[in-house]
Amino acid sequence: DVEGFGARLSAAAPKVARSVHEEGSAADNPFRTVVHGDLKSANVFLSGGEAGGTEAALIDFQWSGWGLGATDLAYLVASSAAADLLPLDGSGEPALLRSYHSHLCAALVTFGAAGSVESAAAMCPFPTLLSQYESAVVDVCRLAVAYQWRRLNASPEVLRRNASSLGRCAYNKSLHHAMWLVARTDAILRSRRM
Repeated sequence: DVEGFGARLSAAAPKVARSVHEEGSAADNPFRTVVHGDLKSANVFLSGGEAGGTEAALIDFQWSGWGLGATDLAYLVASSAAADLLPLDGSGEPALLRSYHSHLCAALVTFGAAGSVESAAAMCPFPTLLSQYESAVVDVCRLAVAYQWRRLNASPEVLRRNASSLGRCAYNKSLHHAMWLVARTDAILRSRRM
């Protein structure tokens, strides 16, 4: 039931955008980092790395700047995650976010920002990451509804027609992803009484 969804999203959008973009990029925000700004599968190139690992190269940095890392994470999930990782009830996200958080904490240790995984987890507590991620999902939905879907004249048929487009975000070419984005945003807004 998404009764009144558009009105609730519209009312929440300024506050959420402010928290994700303005406050997220403020010099005194301890979670501020450089973000890609358009982190989707079309802008990521993967190759086999040394010792069987995977190396990644990113392109298209026109939207890069200061912000919250969770904005890139939410955009990547919404735009590129496989549909089976995104059940409409949101039950797939906790495993993705826990894995991301675990790798983030390990990287903070590897690159000297934290002395231990425990201190890294204290620097970026999982509940903080989750809250920032949820705000960023709402912001991605704001962008999709107010800008991208209007330009596309989005409908189930248009999304089906776009299905083979490699450069488009998944929510612009997959009905499941579009439904997931709306359902998750609705659930987040309701949980925050917005």
